[in-house]
Amino acid sequence: MEKLHCCMWLFVFFSFAYSKIIINELSVPKSIPLNGTIEIIDLDCKFQTVNESGIEVKWFFNGEYEQIYQWVPGYNDSRTAMGILKDRLDPKFKVTNNSDTEYRGFRITDIVRELTGNYTCKISGETDEASKTKQMVIYSPAKSGINFILNNNEFIICSGNGLYPEPEVDFYILQGNGTKIDINEDQNIEVDEDGYYNINATHDITEYNHSSTGSITFICNISIPGTDYFLFKEIVNIGNDHDQTLTNVTIEEDLNITLTRNDTSAEIISDTHRDNSGIPQLSTSLLAIFISILVLLY
Repeated sequence: MEKLHCCMWLFVFFSFAYSKIIINELSVPKSIPLNGTIEIIDLDCKFQTVNESGIEVKWFFNGEYEQIYQWVPGYNDSRTAMGILKDRLDPKFKVTNNSDTEYRGFRITDIVRELTGNYTCKISGETDEASKTKQMVIYSPAKSGINFILNNNEFIICSGNGLYPEPEVDFYILQGNGTKIDINEDQNIEVDEDGYYNINATHDITEYNHSSTGSITFICNISIPGTDYFLFKEIVNIGNDHDQTLTNVTIEEDLNITLTRNDTSAEIISDTHRDNSGIPQLSTSLLAIFISILVLLY
């Protein structure tokens, strides 16, 4: 009987000591456009447990101070959305058909720019926990594309209106020999009454006067950080005779992000958990040790 009790305590010890929680994948879209092409957003937190109980699934927004979602597996009525997610979720959506994982994530049906931020999934148990964080940007494309003009042979002006969040402008030139040179620009960024950004950038081009046989291509690129969205235009300035022509004028917008709903952020802002590599192998080894102890005791 004493040997049996000893074995039971050893089993409990090993199970307790090597309980683990692993988040295998955090699925959060990198960016979503506010242009009507995407109407829902799915977020998912794929996890697994080893010898762990009392599991709770929690999601946080911009750190672990603002909780936005909670679910306890086995208790579907415990599924709760709060904060920025309150009244924005599809109540019928299930990530899986497994009762242990079906509500580990959620579907957002009301998309607004205020949803831009960092999303943290935290899985907790009685003895271990793990968390991962990724960023999602809800952006608004420019309302009227990009405007890029040559003004009185002295300035180039690049502007865009109605963007969100705050955009960036990049000016550079391509010389006739193909050399790329970054140039500085004076930027003026204003926020309208609806919270959208209007950007206007200018650059003095008089220093680039050159022979009529050469040319300089001035390029303006407006982008939104954290997304694949950009707008691009170019102006070709030809010669000292001030015969400036506007050529190859294009507006290019990377639409991969707007057409692929499952495009997920590659940037992991934080990933906190213990080193879980080799857990299945470790559990197998512990089982072998436990069996060996049983054989010795009996």
